[in-house]
Amino acid sequence: MLLAALLVVSCTGHLGDPYSQDPPDTGGSSPDLRPPTKPTRPPPPPPPPVDTSTCPSATLQRARRISLGEYERAVTALLEVKAGLVGAVAPEPSVHGFDNQTVALSVSSGNFEEFATAAQLAAEATKVAEQAPCAPDVALAQCASSFVSSIGRRAYGRTLSPSEQADLMALYEQGAAFEGYERGIRTVIEAVLISPYFLYRTEVGKGQTRGTAQLEAQEVANAVAFALTGKRPDADLLERATLDPQFRTPEVLREEAARLAATEDSRKHLARFLRGWLGVSNIGAVNKIPAMFPRFTPKLKNELDFELDLFLEHVLGEKKGTLEALFGSPVSFANASLLDNIYAWDYAPPLTRPPPPPAGSFAKFEFNPKLRKGVLAVSGWLAAHAPVHRSSPVDRGLAVWTRLFCQQLSPPPPGALATTPAPGDSNGTTREKFKQHTANTTCQICHRRIDPIGFGMEMMDALGSFRDTEAGLPVDSSGELTGTDVDGPFHGPAELADRLLASRQVRDCFVVQMFRYVEGRDEVQADKCEISVLQDFFATPERTMGELLTEMVAQPRFSERSVEP
Repeated sequence: MLLAALLVVSCTGHLGDPYSQDPPDTGGSSPDLRPPTKPTRPPPPPPPPVDTSTCPSATLQRARRISLGEYERAVTALLEVKAGLVGAVAPEPSVHGFDNQTVALSVSSGNFEEFATAAQLAAEATKVAEQAPCAPDVALAQCASSFVSSIGRRAYGRTLSPSEQADLMALYEQGAAFEGYERGIRTVIEAVLISPYFLYRTEVGKGQTRGTAQLEAQEVANAVAFALTGKRPDADLLERATLDPQFRTPEVLREEAARLAATEDSRKHLARFLRGWLGVSNIGAVNKIPAMFPRFTPKLKNELDFELDLFLEHVLGEKKGTLEALFGSPVSFANASLLDNIYAWDYAPPLTRPPPPPAGSFAKFEFNPKLRKGVLAVSGWLAAHAPVHRSSPVDRGLAVWTRLFCQQLSPPPPGALATTPAPGDSNGTTREKFKQHTANTTCQICHRRIDPIGFGMEMMDALGSFRDTEAGLPVDSSGELTGTDVDGPFHGPAELADRLLASRQVRDCFVVQMFRYVEGRDEVQADKCEISVLQDFFATPERTMGELLTEMVAQPRFSERSVEP
């Protein structure tokens, strides 16, 4: 039986003051492709000492529903089949670009039918002889009991209770009585895949000390595994949680987290986080008007998506997952098609275009360092943050301001969209058309911050290709950061990357975004204590994303949940 109800609680809140300074007049100038100059900033004052053991536990006791993607991956890991949910139903709401936020996830009568159908299809597709083999000299009921124990432990991330074992065996017996051993096993699989213990991650614990509950060791193992890999715990982690009385200690959690951080599953999990955070979850969903951009075909979109895959693999694998690699990488990956259709204009004489790789393959190539550096120069990011008919200083500036600096903007006032240039208007450059935002007193409240950032990327068109003219006019790609800790002018993605890499504010924002992803909720005031500790930890440029995740799960409050009065 499904549980009658599961309470999922999520709190919201924001850190930071989005309007701390007035921006200077950005003006305008000709494109400047001088070698980028790296900005510097004074070292921040030393942080006050913080005793992490005194940080409160702000995460409430809860049950977190797994997302469609997590469900699909869990089913594949369990049974080596696809559940068929991803792509077959409407995508789930995202918060901050993430699909695992508790406030947006629930089980309704409508989507429960989808989960039930997926469970049935997965059960029917399972190769029972491989998943639940039974030797001729062993009783079928004994094989079934062993399978029930195994799949329950792997699916729920914990050992089954005696009553759960008995209930699933009763279902096996009903199915086996109807159509034999295989039907009994498929009945068990279907029941497991729609169980609330599979659809939800429980974080309840037992006992209470000063308003907090200590999570059970196996609950901690699930939290660690999802934080590092987006999946249920592997056999080694679950066994240690079951047998090691020191499992909850920071030393053991760091050790297990470091082990998981070195796995391919963890790198894939981090890549999903980065795609969501950067707003490039699926380049295939990006569209352009075909008559205006005939090069932007479905084939090219797939190639851009694959380039981003390879770029993030390079950052997280070979470069160990530092922010310096993410924002400062001098290389990306392309096939002959991408070099011809996207990057060819970067290499005007006397520069030489990189040689194309063999047909059907991708190869590493070096960016033109005066133009590009890091993920914000990868064509997929630039194309994703532009509408169907032109480049967009607003979209690109907003992405940098909100996603990378964690600053918030109010919704546009009524009638604001009427000032947006219409599709097909070829009079003047995009920059000229959008100058009205900063001249209009209603619009400038927000656009004085975001438009100057986007103007600095106008040398890249709606597909992410370099250009020095638009509509027959010179492109002005002079940009400006204001209201940040690295204020100043820049030209193009390469110089913007240098400013981002010099920013403590960007590093601090990255920690907040990672916190949201791991916790599945927005930060609240009570979280500032722990977040500040993690931000100080991650302030060192050599720190990796895996190390940050490891430090997160080692914090004392990670194994606790707040008890609602």
